[in-house]
Amino acid sequence: MKHVWKKVLKVDLSRGSCKAEPVPEKVYEYFLGGEGLGAYFLWKESPGGTLPFDPANCITFGAGTFNGIKQSGADKWATTAISPRST
Repeated sequence: MKHVWKKVLKVDLSRGSCKAEPVPEKVYEYFLGGEGLGAYFLWKESPGGTLPFDPANCITFGAGTFNGIKQSGADKWATTAISPRST
Protein backbone atom coordinates (compact mmCIF):
# COMPACT_ATOMS: atom_id res chain seq x y z
CA MET A 1 0.00 0.00 0.00
CA LYS A 2 1.20 3.47 -0.78
CA HIS A 3 2.14 5.94 1.94
CA VAL A 4 2.33 3.30 4.69
CA TRP A 5 5.50 2.69 6.68
CA LYS A 6 4.51 -0.90 7.48
CA LYS A 7 5.67 -0.57 11.09
CA VAL A 8 4.09 0.20 14.44
CA LEU A 9 5.75 1.44 17.59
CA LYS A 10 4.88 -0.72 20.59
CA VAL A 11 5.35 0.96 23.96
CA ASP A 12 5.24 -1.15 27.13
CA LEU A 13 4.62 1.15 30.07
CA SER A 14 5.07 -1.68 32.59
CA ARG A 15 8.63 -2.35 31.43
CA GLY A 16 9.48 1.15 30.20
CA SER A 17 10.42 -0.12 26.73
CA CYS A 18 9.49 0.60 23.15
CA LYS A 19 10.29 -1.06 19.85
CA ALA A 20 9.22 -0.84 16.23
CA GLU A 21 7.60 -3.96 14.80
CA PRO A 22 6.66 -4.76 11.19
CA VAL A 23 3.01 -5.18 10.19
CA PRO A 24 2.10 -7.58 7.37
CA GLU A 25 0.78 -6.03 4.16
CA LYS A 26 -2.50 -7.99 4.43
CA VAL A 27 -3.34 -6.24 7.71
CA TYR A 28 -3.37 -2.87 5.94
CA GLU A 29 -5.61 -4.29 3.22
CA TYR A 30 -8.20 -5.73 5.60
CA PHE A 31 -8.14 -3.14 8.40
CA LEU A 32 -8.36 0.40 7.03
CA GLY A 33 -7.08 3.47 8.84
CA GLY A 34 -6.43 4.05 12.52
CA GLU A 35 -9.79 2.58 13.50
CA GLY A 36 -9.13 -0.67 11.67
CA LEU A 37 -5.57 -1.04 12.92
CA GLY A 38 -6.72 -0.22 16.44
CA ALA A 39 -9.35 -2.95 16.28
CA TYR A 40 -6.81 -5.42 14.87
CA PHE A 41 -4.24 -4.79 17.61
CA LEU A 42 -6.88 -4.75 20.34
CA TRP A 43 -8.08 -8.16 19.16
CA LYS A 44 -4.52 -9.48 18.73
CA GLU A 45 -2.88 -8.11 21.89
CA SER A 46 -5.63 -8.16 24.53
CA PRO A 47 -6.73 -11.63 25.64
CA GLY A 48 -10.43 -12.48 25.92
CA GLY A 49 -12.00 -11.25 29.15
CA THR A 50 -9.64 -8.28 29.51
CA LEU A 51 -11.22 -5.57 31.63
CA PRO A 52 -10.84 -1.81 31.01
CA PHE A 53 -8.27 -1.20 33.76
CA ASP A 54 -6.24 -4.38 33.26
CA PRO A 55 -2.60 -3.97 32.21
CA ALA A 56 -3.40 -6.22 29.22
CA ASN A 57 -5.80 -3.60 27.81
CA CYS A 58 -3.87 -2.06 24.95
CA ILE A 59 -4.54 1.48 23.79
CA THR A 60 -3.74 2.48 20.22
CA PHE A 61 -3.29 5.82 18.51
CA GLY A 62 -3.44 5.81 14.74
CA ALA A 63 -3.83 8.06 11.75
CA GLY A 64 -7.34 8.15 10.33
CA THR A 65 -8.30 6.85 6.92
CA PHE A 66 -8.64 10.34 5.47
CA ASN A 67 -5.65 11.90 7.20
CA GLY A 68 -4.00 14.50 5.02
CA ILE A 69 -6.98 15.60 2.93
CA LYS A 70 -8.67 18.96 3.25
CA GLN A 71 -12.14 17.71 4.07
CA SER A 72 -14.05 18.94 7.09
CA GLY A 73 -15.37 16.09 9.16
CA ALA A 74 -12.76 13.63 7.91
CA ASP A 75 -11.23 11.62 10.74
CA LYS A 76 -7.66 12.71 11.32
CA TRP A 77 -6.75 10.23 14.06
CA ALA A 78 -8.26 7.40 16.07
CA THR A 79 -7.81 6.02 19.58
CA THR A 80 -9.00 2.54 20.53
CA ALA A 81 -9.11 0.62 23.83
CA ILE A 82 -11.52 -1.40 25.90
CA SER A 83 -13.79 1.24 27.42
CA PRO A 84 -15.21 1.19 30.96
CA ARG A 85 -18.57 1.98 29.37
CA SER A 86 -18.55 -1.34 27.49
CA THR A 87 -18.52 -3.46 30.65
